[in-house]
Amino acid sequence: MRAILRTWVILAWGLWFGGLMAVFVVATAMFRAGHDVGAAANPILFAAFERYQLWIAGAAVIGATGWVSSRPSRGPVAVWMLLALAGAGAVVNPLWITPTIHRLQVEGRTKGAEFRAAHGRSMMIYAGEVALLLGAGAVLANAGREGSPRDEATKRGGNRRSPVSPEAPS
Repeated sequence: MRAILRTWVILAWGLWFGGLMAVFVVATAMFRAGHDVGAAANPILFAAFERYQLWIAGAAVIGATGWVSSRPSRGPVAVWMLLALAGAGAVVNPLWITPTIHRLQVEGRTKGAEFRAAHGRSMMIYAGEVALLLGAGAVLANAGREGSPRDEATKRGGNRRSPVSPEAPS
């Protein structure tokens, strides 16, 4: 069961992190194609991504919660904490910042200080999510391996290549 939960978390993490990277790349590319293109398309892109992100973040945190419940060790707990913090960012943007940005866009006030400040806060939250997800990915790369037959043999001083034999190679 732990392997299934770990795989679930890895898949959700990959979809979430990959989605964030894709949003940055696509949003930048649309503005490079022309300011009018970016100004028209990016609100649609971010609205769609925010809904996607909430589902994926929820799946990641739920999977990590199950993983921690099945094996409360440092790796899964660290992954859960990092995903939960990144998930908070996934909630903050659509609830508090995006409505302000959208209102200013509708009012045609995208050149002012209020829009720049809201956009800056949004970008800081997205950058924070990226950093937290990078950290979770680093932990995921090794989490869940403790307790495996190979790890137990290594702890006993055995050969890394042979979890059965505790003797060192001759």
